[in-house]
Amino acid sequence: MTATGDRIAAALLADAIPKMRPNELEFFHAQVSTLPDDTHILEFGMGGSTVLMASTLRPAQHLYSVEHDPDWFKKIQAVVGAQPNVHLHLRKNVLTYVITICEMEGLPLDTDTSKLRAKVEMSKFLPEECTAGLSGYLDMSYGNDWSKTRLVLVDGVVRGTCLAMLRHYLPAGAKVLLHDYHFIQDDTPEDVDVPRRDWYDFGVRLYTPGWSVGSFLVLTVPEGKP
Repeated sequence: MTATGDRIAAALLADAIPKMRPNELEFFHAQVSTLPDDTHILEFGMGGSTVLMASTLRPAQHLYSVEHDPDWFKKIQAVVGAQPNVHLHLRKNVLTYVITICEMEGLPLDTDTSKLRAKVEMSKFLPEECTAGLSGYLDMSYGNDWSKTRLVLVDGVVRGTCLAMLRHYLPAGAKVLLHDYHFIQDDTPEDVDVPRRDWYDFGVRLYTPGWSVGSFLVLTVPEGKP
C-alpha cells in the first residue's frame, strides 16, 4: 500500500474522515487544490479535513491546524504523522478538568464505579461559543505567515470569535470557509445539530459574504481595517 493509502486506511480506522456532505467535500477540495504554491492554510478544528489537506499539500505549502481537544488532537496527529509542512497545535481549554463521579455525587472515593460513568469532562458542559479558557486557542500565534495565509477553515469551537480575531490579521482577498453556518436537517436520527447563524453573525459581518455550498459560507476579507 502507498503512503497515501496507508494514511487513508488509518483515517478510516480513526474515524478521521471529513464530516462533510459530498457537495461540500468537492467544493472544499477544489478550494484547496487551486491555491498558489506558497500558500499557508490555517484551520480551526482538526479532523478529516486535516488529513485531506496534509495529503494534498504541495512542497512549499504549509498547513497550520489548531485543536482544543487533547484526545482528538492525538488521534489526528497519529494519522497525519510527521510532515515538515504540517504544523499541528494543541491549544487546550485551560478550564477543562476531570472529576470523578464520586466527587460529583458525594460518594466515598472507594465506591465501585464500574457501573457508573467514571469521569466527566467539565468542558463538554460549556457552550461551544464560550471563549472562557481558550485564550491560547485564540491568540493568533501559530507560526504561519499571515501575508501568505490565503485560506482559513473555521470548523472548531468559538467560531464567531475566531472570525473576529482573524479579521485583524488576514490580508485583503483571503478566503474564510465557515462550516455549519447554514442549517441542513439530516434524515438520520443521530443528527442533533441546531441552527447556528445567530452564533456566528457578529463575526460574519466583518467580511464580504460570498456564495454558499451546503452548510459552508464563503467569506472574503475586504480592504481596510475592521
